[in-house]
Amino acid sequence: CGTGPQGVRKGNEFSTKDAADAELQAGLFEHQPSYEVLEPHTIVGFREIWLPLHGMGVPFSRANESGAVALDMENGKEVRVAVNVTRLRRRCRVLLKRNGREVFDTVRDISPEEPLNTTVTLAPKLLKDADLELAVTCPQDGLLISHRLPGRGEPERTSAGWLDRKSHPDEQSGDRFGGESDGVLERLYLKGVRLEKTGLAHYALAAYEQVLEQDPGFARANLRMGVLSLWSGQWQNAIDHLNRALARDPDLAEAQYYLGLAYAGLGEEDRAKDAFWVALRSQVGDVRCLMELGRLAMRQKESAESAGLFERVLAVSPDDTCAVGLLSASLRHIGRAREALRHLQRTLSRFPTNYLLRSEMRILTGELDRKSRAKRADKQFKELMGRNAEAYLELAVDYAGAGLLEEALDVLKQGISATRSGRYVQPMLYYYAGAFLEKLGRLGEARRYFRRGGRIKSEFCFPGRVEAIAVLERTLELFPGDAKAAQYLGNILYHRARPREALDCWHRAYAGMRDCAVLCASIAVGMWESDQPDKAIHWLRRALRVEPDDVRLALWLVQAMAEAGGKERERLKLLAELFKRHPERDGVREDYAHLLLDRGKVEKALEVISTHRFRTRHGIFTLTQLHLNAHTTLGERCLTRKNYGKALEHFEQAHQIPLGLGEDETRFHFYGKAHYLAGVCLEKMGRQAEARKSFQKCVAEGRHWLPELFYYDHLSYKRLGKRRAAQAALDRLRTAVEQMAKSHRARPAYVHYLRSLYLRALGRRGQAEKEARLARRAGWRPSQELHFRYRFGFS
Repeated sequence: CGTGPQGVRKGNEFSTKDAADAELQAGLFEHQPSYEVLEPHTIVGFREIWLPLHGMGVPFSRANESGAVALDMENGKEVRVAVNVTRLRRRCRVLLKRNGREVFDTVRDISPEEPLNTTVTLAPKLLKDADLELAVTCPQDGLLISHRLPGRGEPERTSAGWLDRKSHPDEQSGDRFGGESDGVLERLYLKGVRLEKTGLAHYALAAYEQVLEQDPGFARANLRMGVLSLWSGQWQNAIDHLNRALARDPDLAEAQYYLGLAYAGLGEEDRAKDAFWVALRSQVGDVRCLMELGRLAMRQKESAESAGLFERVLAVSPDDTCAVGLLSASLRHIGRAREALRHLQRTLSRFPTNYLLRSEMRILTGELDRKSRAKRADKQFKELMGRNAEAYLELAVDYAGAGLLEEALDVLKQGISATRSGRYVQPMLYYYAGAFLEKLGRLGEARRYFRRGGRIKSEFCFPGRVEAIAVLERTLELFPGDAKAAQYLGNILYHRARPREALDCWHRAYAGMRDCAVLCASIAVGMWESDQPDKAIHWLRRALRVEPDDVRLALWLVQAMAEAGGKERERLKLLAELFKRHPERDGVREDYAHLLLDRGKVEKALEVISTHRFRTRHGIFTLTQLHLNAHTTLGERCLTRKNYGKALEHFEQAHQIPLGLGEDETRFHFYGKAHYLAGVCLEKMGRQAEARKSFQKCVAEGRHWLPELFYYDHLSYKRLGKRRAAQAALDRLRTAVEQMAKSHRARPAYVHYLRSLYLRALGRRGQAEKEARLARRAGWRPSQELHFRYRFGFS
C-alpha cells in the first residue's frame, strides 16, 4: 500500500483487530518482474517462509525451508561458516569437509536468535583448489541443508543457485487434467504460464499456440487461451477455446465460469446464466459465479433475485464491498431502501474510501429524503472522487455491468463536471456517456456526447478497460471520421495483444491526425514489434518532425537505428546535435559516449561521461561498463605500441569507477579482461609476482552472467600454469556459445563474438577472424562488450 497518507489509509482498511496488513515483498514468483492480477473473488493460497539471516554476518550461500547457510573463503587461509534455521533445532551437527575429509565438526543448538557464525582456519596450501562441502543435520529430521563450494578448476553451476525453486499453484501436474502427462508439452505449457504471469501476454499466446498445434485438445492450454481471449475482448474466440477445454475435461469448472463471462460479453445472457450455474454446481459457494449471476439478474430487471444472490455472497464473504454496493442497488429497486442503508453504514465504517459504497450512500440518503445527511454524503462522495476521471469511469462501468445505466450516466456526468474545472477532460467520459445514452434510447443526446469526445485533445488518453473496445467500435460505426476514437481503439487493442488490428486503427487515425507525434510514435512501435525496423524508423522521423524538441523521441530514433544496424554517421550527427542542445540529460550523454567509443573516439567518450555528475541509479551498470571498456581500449592501444607503463595505468583506471557515474557497481565484478591485460603488462615489465596477482584477480571473479570473460579466465589460468582449470574455463565458454546459439533471444552478433573468442583460444586464428568479421557485420561494437546480449526491442 505504501507509506504515504493514502497508503496508510488503505492499509488500515485491509487490517483487522487481530491482524495488521503487511505488504509482502516476496511471493509465488521466481523473478521480481513477475506478477499476477487476481480476478475478483479469487483466492490464491501460498506459504511465506521467513529466512533467518539475522546474526549470520555475511550473505547466505544457500537457503531452503529449513534454514540458510553461508560458506566462503577469506584471505586464502580462512573459511567463513554461518548457519541459521527457521526454528529452534536442538543438537544440530555442522560438518565441513575439504575434498571429502572432515576439517570442522561441531554439535550445538541453533535457533533464529542464536545462529552459528564462525571462522575455520586452514593452511593456504590446503585451501588451494579445495572442494568444500557444508552439511547441517539434526537428530529429529536428518539433513536440513547442505552447500558445496567447488574447487577453482571446476566449472561454475549457472542454473539452480542459491534458493530452492518456487512453484505457483497454476503449475500443477497434468495428471489432474484429462490425463495430460508431463513431458515436452507440459514444459511448454508451464513456460506460457510463467510468461503470462510476467505480463508478456503475446509471448504466452505463442507458447500456448505451440502446445495446441501438437495437441489441439490440451485442456489447460485451451483454458488459458480462452482467458487471454476474454482479456483481449475476443468473446467468440474465447468460447471456442473454452468449449475445446471442456470437451477434453468436462469437469473443468474454471472453463464453465469463463464461458459464462464470454457469453455475457456477447450479450447472450441466458447461456451465460446456464454456464455460471453449471460452474456453481461444481464449486458450491463460488463467490465469483454468484456475483456474475447477480449482475445478470440485475440486467434482466430481476432485483429480488439479484438481492438474494448478493446475500448469499455476503454469507460467504461478509466484507465484499462490491456485493454490498450491488445489494444496496437491488434493495432500493424493490423498495427496501432502509435495509440497504443499514448494510451500507456497517460496511462503510470499515471501507470509507470505496467508490461504489459512497455513491450508493449518496443515492440512498437522497431517496430517503434526509437532506442534511444527503448533503454530507454528496460532499463526501465528491471529495473522494475529486478530479480522478478513472475513478468515475470505473464506477460507471460497475453500474453499467449490472444494467444500472441511469446511475452509470449520472456518475459520468458528475465526472465531466468535476474534471472540466481542471486542465483536461478525459474523452472517454463522453464516449461512455454516449454509449449508455444510446442504450437508453436517447439517440440525439448520445450523438452530441460522441461528438464532444472527438473534439478533446488526445495526448493523455490511453484507455485500458476491455469494455472500452465496444464503446469505441460503436463510436466509429456512427462517426467513421473520428480519428481520435480510432487512435484510442488502437491503443487499447495494442495493450490487449491485438497488434495488427491496432496498427489498422492507428493508420486510420493518421488520415485525420497528421500532426500528432504520439500517434506517429505508436505506429513506429507497432512496426518495430512486427519486425519492420525501416518503417519504424520512418514513423519515428515523422514524429520528430512534429515534435523536434522531444528528447525521448530523438533517443528512441537513435536506438531504433542502432538496433536496425548501421547508420552510425547519421546517429552520431543526431546525438551531437542533441548533446549540444541538452547536455544536462543523462540519457543523451550516455548514448553519445557509447557511439563515440564505437567510432574510435575513446578519449572524447571518456570526457563526455567524466565531466558530468549522473543521477544515482541502482542495478544498472552501463556507465561503469562504458568507463571500463574505454580505458581497456586505450590500454590495448598502448600495449600494441609496447608502452607498458601507460597501458598498465589505463588497465588500473578501468576498475576505479568514478562516483560521478552514479552507479553502485560494488556487488558485481566484471574486470577480468583488465586484470588479465594488466598481468600481461606486468610480465613484460619483469614484475612476475604482481602479474600473478593480477591473473588471480581475474579468475577470482564470480560472474557466470558474462561468458566473454571465460576467455580471459582461460588465458589467466594458462599463465598461472593451471592447465585443468584453463580447460574448465574454456569448456564453460564452449557451453555458453552452444546455449546462446540455440536461444531465440540472443543476438547473432554476440554469438559470433563469443565463437571468435573460443576459436582464438583454440589457436584457430583464421576461423576466429572470420567469426569476428561476422560479428562486426551483424552489429557488434566495442561499447557492447560486457553487456547482457538479449534483445527486448527499443520500445
